[in-house]
Amino acid sequence: MGDARLSEQGRLAQSVTRAAKAGCLASNEHGSLLSIFRIAYDAVTDRCK
Repeated sequence: MGDARLSEQGRLAQSVTRAAKAGCLASNEHGSLLSIFRIAYDAVTDRCK
């Protein structure tokens, strides 16, 4: 039962972390082509969803 509780807590923590991340395109609201590299970098390094 202890293992099940840890896995439930782990899943909850992952969900909260994912929900707190901003969208990759949120920082590029105006559509600048120069920021495409930043968007790609953020997506690859898991800094946005």
